[in-house]
Amino acid sequence: MLTNLKKLMALSGAVAIVAMNVVPMMVNAAGVNPTFSPIVLGAANDVTDDVVTVTLPDALVSGSGSDVMTVVITNSVGGVFDASGSGTVVQGLNSTLAATATGITITKTGGGNATFTFTPGVAGNFGVSVVGTANFGAAVVSFGNANVVTVSATVIPTLSLNLANPTVAFGVLTPGTVASGSTTPVLTVKSNASAGYTLQIASTNSGMLSGTDLIASANELLTDNNGEGYGIQASKTGSGTISAPYAGLSGDTVAAVGAAVPLMTGTRTAGDTATLTLKALASASTAAGNYTDTLTFTLAGTF
Repeated sequence: MLTNLKKLMALSGAVAIVAMNVVPMMVNAAGVNPTFSPIVLGAANDVTDDVVTVTLPDALVSGSGSDVMTVVITNSVGGVFDASGSGTVVQGLNSTLAATATGITITKTGGGNATFTFTPGVAGNFGVSVVGTANFGAAVVSFGNANVVTVSATVIPTLSLNLANPTVAFGVLTPGTVASGSTTPVLTVKSNASAGYTLQIASTNSGMLSGTDLIASANELLTDNNGEGYGIQASKTGSGTISAPYAGLSGDTVAAVGAAVPLMTGTRTAGDTATLTLKALASASTAAGNYTDTLTFTLAGTF
């Protein structure tokens, strides 16, 4: 019977796998084996106060009375674990014990399972043999890093932003007619930032500027702004979230661009996208000229 007990410890930028094995190899007439608990780790974060509990089932005893079992614990280099060695053995339920030069004698008292615990004090493989009147068994218990393979890896932070269709033209604006941009810019975000990312948008002019004449940007329904305005709508694919006021807009309702504000936020992603639709409207009194604006996008991640 093979039981693998594993403890997983997550460290900064690394994963260490610590294997603690209890490998019972038992033979007994009654068909009942001594059992060994998982190793209980002590507060010292080393083997000096780690503990394993050995249970000697009641069925191991010949008859219903007491029985004497000799328990010999040896370390990986052949040393006998006894009263003069490192570590400690403590009696548990239904048992008394005595340490000798060759091992630990466990006397089972009365009915029920008998238990004892031992702490090795040093790292290594410890062989545990149990010999009683009727039955016997053996096991190997590993403490510390005697049977440990340490595995580590580092994943570097990644953050990327790709912009497609970076040029938008409205052409000639006809007074009273809402114009849509010639293209729809698409921004693709990739990031493994554990606490997520924020994609921001900013406008150089807070509108479209020609000399000193400005078609101002505002949160508005363009036809309701005395015939003049400029703004954007945004949609997304992937797990990201379009930020207010850009989300859920349709028709000729647009959101303003100006000082830097969040456009989209999200968690770790292999590819969230934000697609922009730009709209503008001139009135009969809009000054003639060539109007321009520059939109700048900034991506930041929290790792």
